[in-house]
Amino acid sequence: MAFEVGKPLSVQLVDGTALKGFVHAEDAAAGLVCLELIPSADLTLLPISNVKSATPIPDLADSRKWPANLDVDLPRLKAEQERIFRKRHIEFTHIGVGVTPEGQAVFDVLAKTLPCEWEGNVIVVFGTVRLGPPYDIKSIRVRMVLERRTRTPRPAEETNGVAS
Repeated sequence: MAFEVGKPLSVQLVDGTALKGFVHAEDAAAGLVCLELIPSADLTLLPISNVKSATPIPDLADSRKWPANLDVDLPRLKAEQERIFRKRHIEFTHIGVGVTPEGQAVFDVLAKTLPCEWEGNVIVVFGTVRLGPPYDIKSIRVRMVLERRTRTPRPAEETNGVAS
């Protein structure tokens, strides 16, 4: 049995129930048809196997109200789609494959403020700093210069005369 979207039908169910409505949607793979009932405009989802018969209603005019302006801003929609795709792609590349939950947690913290990427199970920060398992400070191969700079006092001329 085929259901043409938008067409009015009189439907008889196997339990004897009679319905009238417009075909709103059909999912043949799921075995379902959605009717917009007349006159209530309520939607009802019916298993196609429960439909005993469906007869077109030829003289019924479609009195449903449709918006007059159905213009779609395709360039805007395509730009939004591309923006979402890029965002999801970045999120996807931020998921480490074969890494421990702790490693993923470290990556997530670093990636909030620094450019990071996975290279196997190694976190690469700024394209040069490599952090491998077990993802702690001892496993960083390149010590951060800034870490030492914050511990040692700087001369006054480096701080523009402001004491640190």
